[in-house]
Amino acid sequence: MSGPTIGVRRLIQQGLLLMEVLRSCWFTKKSVIHPKIDLQSTFQPEPIHTWPHSVQLMTATFISAGAIPSMSITPDILRLIIVLAFVYGAILDYRTRRVYNEFWIPLIGLCFIVLAWDTALLVVPNTIGTTGYLFSMGVSLLVVPSIAFTLWQADILGGADLKALAFLAVFFPEVPEITVSGVTYPVTPGITSMFAITILVNAIILASGYRVFLTVKNLVNADVSRIMTRATKYETSVLSEKHGDIVDCPDGDLPHRFDIDTLRLYLQWRGISIENLTSNADFYRTTDPAVENEIGDGSLASDEKTPLGHSQAEFNPHVIDDPSAIIPITPVSDTSEDPWAAERFTEMTAENDVHVPESPHSIREGLDSITRNDEVWVSPAIPFFIPLTVALVIALTYGSLFVGGTEWVAELIVQVFF
Repeated sequence: MSGPTIGVRRLIQQGLLLMEVLRSCWFTKKSVIHPKIDLQSTFQPEPIHTWPHSVQLMTATFISAGAIPSMSITPDILRLIIVLAFVYGAILDYRTRRVYNEFWIPLIGLCFIVLAWDTALLVVPNTIGTTGYLFSMGVSLLVVPSIAFTLWQADILGGADLKALAFLAVFFPEVPEITVSGVTYPVTPGITSMFAITILVNAIILASGYRVFLTVKNLVNADVSRIMTRATKYETSVLSEKHGDIVDCPDGDLPHRFDIDTLRLYLQWRGISIENLTSNADFYRTTDPAVENEIGDGSLASDEKTPLGHSQAEFNPHVIDDPSAIIPITPVSDTSEDPWAAERFTEMTAENDVHVPESPHSIREGLDSITRNDEVWVSPAIPFFIPLTVALVIALTYGSLFVGGTEWVAELIVQVFF
């Protein structure tokens, strides 16, 4: 039998043995899986020598081989499930810049479980300090959502990022302690006792690296501007495939930001492509749409079906493929009093409960700028859920990047100057 086949068989056998170990642990008269409690507590794990001999042998084999880390199941260990969920949320945010409300439903259930476990431990002596736990919970619930809401109001965070930070404030009322093979994580202390703050600061540090990337990219392309640290140039022909805000244009005649999601909604409503819009600007500026099409939510349409993250913009918009000539076969009305039919567009979005941040006047200015210029400056919409997820993993394992970084700088200064 070949080496790879033997390896696969051995892996399967070890998996079956591990399942037997877990089954035996769960169904013994006294469970060997316990919450995080003080070793001096009366609630001690059942001694290994009381287990069935076969389970003792298999457990010793797995632990010696490193297949089973030396760790006990605690509420903080259960909280690690959140990492997998946030990785999935980061994938959704990258694909569509949307994390829909359905994503949070199972996580709220998990939150109730771990908080109920914590609450049960509050009544057990020598387990969790009741006063400290409740104080951390109260401060975390008061401070973290307030900071997240302020950042959301300032258009720094998106709605999903706001929900994520509020959820983390409840899910991690204090800094977790996870011990694996004698090592307790995180290894570096946080900025405060509010674990969600440590995660947020880590995410901001990671996201700031994108500003550096934009600056270097613009310098390499010789695109020097006062906004080169937060925006980059794109051709207008590809705008409908991007995420973010149009913040400036070469002729400098764009007083307001113009959300590309709004542009995408407008194109869907009229059933046209960006090429149609730019090639026939005068026509669309002075006419109502012959047919008002259904719209999505402004996100990019996706053919990939995921359980929670498929785009709501999946529909047939009847886009005209040939931008060279457009002959209206349906009589249209002159809308010189409403250029680009912007007022009608905002009325339609309100009727469909779709939020559009721009006023009709701002929409007209944005469309005028797009059709006058071949390139515009776009401030990309960073999928903040991605650095937030990476920041969560770092906070759970290493700790605070800010604290670790300042300690490293301090040690470097001492070594160099003293």
